[in-house]
Amino acid sequence: MSVFNGSTWTTYNTANSDLPSDYVNAIAIAGTTKWFGSYGGLSKLAGSTWTTYTEANSGLPHDWIWDVAVDPFTGHLWISTNQGVTEFDGGSTWTTYNTANSGLANNSTWRIAVGAAGRKWIGTWGGGVSVFDDATLPGTWTTYTSANGLGSNWVYAIAIDGPYKWIGTDGGASVYEVYRVFLPLVRRSGS
Repeated sequence: MSVFNGSTWTTYNTANSDLPSDYVNAIAIAGTTKWFGSYGGLSKLAGSTWTTYTEANSGLPHDWIWDVAVDPFTGHLWISTNQGVTEFDGGSTWTTYNTANSGLANNSTWRIAVGAAGRKWIGTWGGGVSVFDDATLPGTWTTYTSANGLGSNWVYAIAIDGPYKWIGTDGGASVYEVYRVFLPLVRRSGS
C-alpha cells in the first residue's frame, strides 16, 4: 500500500509496518483513521499506531477482506469477506450477516458501497447485489439479479452517484436508478 504526500511516495508493507499481507484489496478513510482490507485481515492505522483484526482476535468471519466501506451516518465499518458481510462499530461490536441469518444472496461478498440514505449495496460473487436498509430495525433485504436486469450476478464494482447505483459485472456495467429499474448501457455507433 502506498501513499503520496504531494512530493514523495511512502509504501507500507509487511516488512515495514504491521500490515498482515502485502495484498491490500480495499482502503477506507474515516476522519484521520485509515482502514485496509487484505488477505490477512482488517488493519487500522490511527496516527502511527497499527491494529490488525483477524478471525482469531475479532468478530471477523474470514481473514480475506475484499472491500471496506464507512457508513457516514453511523461511522460503522462494513467489511466484505468470503463468509458474509460484517458491520463493525469501531469498538467491540461485530455483526456478521450471511445467508443463514439474513437476506444476503451469497456469502462471498466482493464489493460494498453505502448510499446517501444509508443503504448498503453489497456485490456478491454469483448472487447479484443485495441491498440492506437498516433505517428501521431489524432491517430489510432486497436482492437484484440478472433476472431484474443486472448485467450478471458476479459483481466486481459498485459506485454510487446520487440516485444512480453503478454496478460493474462480468456481463458489463449496469446502472440502477431511483425508480428501481436497471437501465441497459448501449454503445452508440461511432463511439
